[in-house]
Amino acid sequence: MEAALNGEPVKLRNGQKAIVCYRVPDKCLFEDGEPAAFPLHGIIFARDGYIKDAAACWRDNGTYGQKNSVFDIIGMWEEPIDPKDLPKPFIPNQGERYYSISPDYDEEYDGVNMQKKIIQWLADDVDVGLSSKCMAFVIGFDVIPRRKSYPVDPSDLSRCVKLLERVPKMRDYLYKMKEISPIWAKLVEHWDELERLLNEEKDSGRCPKTYQLMKKLTEDDHNVVFRHGGFSIRMEE
Repeated sequence: MEAALNGEPVKLRNGQKAIVCYRVPDKCLFEDGEPAAFPLHGIIFARDGYIKDAAACWRDNGTYGQKNSVFDIIGMWEEPIDPKDLPKPFIPNQGERYYSISPDYDEEYDGVNMQKKIIQWLADDVDVGLSSKCMAFVIGFDVIPRRKSYPVDPSDLSRCVKLLERVPKMRDYLYKMKEISPIWAKLVEHWDELERLLNEEKDSGRCPKTYQLMKKLTEDDHNVVFRHGGFSIRMEE
């Protein structure tokens, strides 16, 4: 109420505007020794701006009378926005490129949309490998497959990248893969570098730099009992 007592207008429960002009001091008592029950005195304005009540009274907590009165003070007054002050509509020139933000954006809907794209990718069964399928289950559905397969060569990595290209929203949740195994954690930490090397080498038909980095990042997998060239044998847990 401090701002109101300094002359700033207040808002009533019914949306009308009021001004608290003064507060009856605590030392001012009635004959029976009681203080004023409604010490705040002010003016209530009608919606057209004219005075509606020049002798309005409120309790210190802003209540006017009976419970939930339409004249209760509920907050400070904010001047309504003049339509003339609203932003002017944007009309792009023909052929001009522009971006827009949808007012209907919903993170939950965005997640469901991502899941639908992943399901369609699984249904199409094109360029679907064990490691990319693992990514789909973990990122899209928070399901950790028993095998926790990771990409072991550039071909595997390429399938994972193609999945991310098909469902770009998955990139925002790539960090989830770090939580399922130490090997995946290393791969995700170097993902940008792996993808860059793959893009640089894939047109040549061979990806030696990509493969060397992948071998280095996965060499601590004790389940791999044999590794030679692009071939490896893993013992499942």
